[in-house]
Amino acid sequence: VPSTNLFTLGPGDKLEMEVIGDTNSNAIVTVCPDGKVYFYLLDGVDVWGRTLAEARALLEQGLTNYIRNGPRVAVTLRTVESKRIWMLGRLQAPGVYPLNGPTTLLEALAGAGGSLSFLGQREIPLSTAVEELADLQRSFIIRRGKLLPVDFDRLMNRGDLGQNIYLEPDDFIYLPPSAAKEVFVIGAVGQPRSVAYTERLGLVGAITEAYGPVKEAYLSQ
Repeated sequence: VPSTNLFTLGPGDKLEMEVIGDTNSNAIVTVCPDGKVYFYLLDGVDVWGRTLAEARALLEQGLTNYIRNGPRVAVTLRTVESKRIWMLGRLQAPGVYPLNGPTTLLEALAGAGGSLSFLGQREIPLSTAVEELADLQRSFIIRRGKLLPVDFDRLMNRGDLGQNIYLEPDDFIYLPPSAAKEVFVIGAVGQPRSVAYTERLGLVGAITEAYGPVKEAYLSQ
């Protein structure tokens, strides 16, 4: 269920403001690191932790010192920078992403390009390094220092939407590499070696990754 808390402003958020009736006052304003916005003739208004409605009321109150007859201000949120989630590990585009509104885990993963575990479903060489693949069974989300009971494998491979939770600011999502999964091909092959394991890996594929059997290989054994 998405959070019912109203969006509150923070440093980095960008707002479009305009005193209604004065088009020359239109401006894009960024909430400064001190949590204040500097607009029109106002000497800084603290909007950190305020909703858009509360920020508008503070601006209008401050402008009564300069404008008669109850000034009205239009405030529109343009860019969110204060609410973020961390998405790291084996994703196409790991990084820190803004949380602009109610966002599910699947939506966030799609925004980061998806899990690199999907490489196993594409036409790529089986020799792709095992470190490039995500281990969905060991992936996790941490929220306020606690591990959430989310099963990434059930969500992404079995379509269990019960695992598709709504994210909250400062959630930390990590998809670790499946670095421990290897198959060893030894004996009469072109290059005895370890081969990265994927769910699609079969016997022929594993032997092919070791450059196939040599001429003297005793295949029936």
